[in-house]
Amino acid sequence: MPSNRNETPPANNRRSVDPPKPRTVVEKVSKAQLESLKNKKGAQYKVDGNRKIERVESNKGTVNNGAKNVAQFEKLRASLAADEIMNAERIGTALTKNDKAHRAASFLTKEQLAAGRVFNIKGGDGAQYTLLQTKGGFNGKSGIFEYMLTPSGKVSHQRFISGGKITGFPNQGGY
Repeated sequence: MPSNRNETPPANNRRSVDPPKPRTVVEKVSKAQLESLKNKKGAQYKVDGNRKIERVESNKGTVNNGAKNVAQFEKLRASLAADEIMNAERIGTALTKNDKAHRAASFLTKEQLAAGRVFNIKGGDGAQYTLLQTKGGFNGKSGIFEYMLTPSGKVSHQRFISGGKITGFPNQGGY
C-alpha cells in the first residue's frame, strides 16, 4: 500500500532490491607469481607490493559470467604456479628423495602443471604454502602429481601418487 508520502508500490507488490555488490577475493602469491601478474595487462586483477592479488567477482550479467571469471582466475593461478615450479629451486624431499615416484614429478611440462589445481594450505610451521595437484600417469598407472611451494618460492615437495585424486590435501595414502 502507498504511504502518506505519495509513494507508488512496486509492480506486483514486490519489494525493490538493490543488486548484490561485487565481491573482492584477496590471495597471497609468491614473488615469481607477483612479477608475472605485474606484467599482465587487464583490470581483472589488482596486484599490490605485499604479494597479494585481488580479483573482483562482478555480479553483473548471468551466473555463468561469475563462474567463467572464477574459472579464468583458477586457470591463471595454476599457470602462475606452473611457471614458478618449472624454475624453482628444489629443497627438502623434492631434492633428497630418489625413488621413482619423487623423481617422476621433475619431468612434467608447464602445460601439464598448468592443467592442475592450486590450493593454499597452512603448514605445521604456521606458514602458508601453495599446493599444486595435477592429474597424470606414471609407469602405466594413473594418479596425480603434487608439488608444494614454500612462501619463498622453492619446491619443498614433489611426487607422483598412484591412484591419487585432486583433493587439496598433500600426501594421500601416506608418504
